[in-house]
Amino acid sequence: MTKILLRTIILIALSASVSSCGNLAEQYPDAEITETEAGNTLIVTEDFTAMILSREFMEIEAPWVSPSEYWTPSVGQIFEIESNLAEYLAQHGDGFNSGRAPDKEKLSTYGRQYIGWINADGEFILGSFFCAHHMEESDWQNQVVSVYGGGDCYFGIWWDPNTREIMIARANSPK
Repeated sequence: MTKILLRTIILIALSASVSSCGNLAEQYPDAEITETEAGNTLIVTEDFTAMILSREFMEIEAPWVSPSEYWTPSVGQIFEIESNLAEYLAQHGDGFNSGRAPDKEKLSTYGRQYIGWINADGEFILGSFFCAHHMEESDWQNQVVSVYGGGDCYFGIWWDPNTREIMIARANSPK
């Protein structure tokens, strides 16, 4: 009952928050959106599985950054990023070690974590992507994924909520 009520509340808020985005909620009608015990938001769709890491979670799990530098992205913002991600990556694969980004089908197998971050240039949403085997081998829903190396299996994006555009997509360094 609580899961259904939470999903309904989130979808109502999402519908209101993305009306200017062409109603992205319709693009993911079967999305399962749940809140974790840690206060993060898990989104599961046919196309992707993602975790929005809350500001409060990041303040505890990533204390090396000032708490004032985090904020919590909305589900609507993540839907907007995801709706444009495959096309962006297809056009900007040069940031990957192999010279090309994962295609839409392979991209759907990657897990994701999204955080809101503030720096001197403004607010951004940072997306951290990792291959399916990392999802199986780690507690990615309760820990910040941080990997050095790993090649194209791990990559990140920066999204600007003001321009509503992906600015950067880069793979980690080679394995």
